Order: sequence, then C-alpha cells, then structure tokens
Amino acid sequence: MDQCEVSEWNHITAIAAGGSPTGTAFTLGLHADGTVVAAGRLGISRKRISRCVSEWTNIIAIAAGGNHMVGLRSDGTVIAAGDNIHGQCEVSDWENITAIACGALHTVGLKADGTVVTTDEDYDLSDWKNITAIACGPLLTVGLRADGTIVAADDNGEYDFRDQ
Repeated sequence: MDQCEVSEWNHITAIAAGGSPTGTAFTLGLHADGTVVAAGRLGISRKRISRCVSEWTNIIAIAAGGNHMVGLRSDGTVIAAGDNIHGQCEVSDWENITAIACGALHTVGLKADGTVVTTDEDYDLSDWKNITAIACGPLLTVGLRADGTIVAADDNGEYDFRDQ
C-alpha cells in the first residue's frame, strides 16, 4: 500500500495517519526543517497525497483526517489540503493557533487564549474556555481544560463532564 512507503523518510519529528472507509489511506511526516512529506492516496480521486503538501513550509504540527490534512505554521496560522466537501479545509483565516486536530469531516484548532475553533458548524464550541489540549475522533471533538476536566462534542451535542 502506498501509505506505507515511508522507509526512505528521515529527520522526522512528528507523524500523522488518516484515511476513510472509501479505502483511502495516507501517512504524513513532519521534517525537522518544517517541511512535510506524505505517502498514500487521497479521496475519491485517489490523488497522490505527496503533491498536496509539497510546498508546505514552516510547519510545526500536522494532523490527518478522513480525506484531508492540516498543518500548523510557526506563526500560528493553519494550512489544509484534501477533500473539502464538508468545509474541513476552511482554515485559512485562523490565527493564534497553538494546536490542531482532525476528525473524519472536520478540523479543530486550539487558540493561544484557550478557546477552540472548528470548521464544523454543528459543533458549538463557543463555551469552551481554558482548554489546554484537543483531540478528535471521526465524529467527535474533545477538549482538556486547565483544571483537568474534559468537555466533548459530537453530532448529538456538547457534554461537560464536570456536570456528571
């Protein structure tokens, strides 16, 4: 499989893997110099993914979704590539981002002020404050608060585990 063609990669500081039930799968590698390498194919078009990230520079973090990938630049801005059917690549206006995560059909960014932005309008994360870490599942977003509690949102709504 193309997504496993990573044997020649070196000087990698971070990795991410993505894919979808349509049979696509890909692997991303972040070089120490801020460039990104990729292996595999993307989306329905089965486009070689290496072309999607070949011009990415100044990247400090990477994330992979179902059929899209996201890079966090050293200046706090975000770049994305891949299928954008659900707007998951609409991140060009994000600023002051310190962390990124991808679900199958959405992208999430943690801002320096502890708030969270998302490309998925179904997730209302406006009440999320003092967040220190984020993670995504295929249809789930989870945030870790500074006080050690967790908040989560999925297609069914938002859950604040302090209330449990």
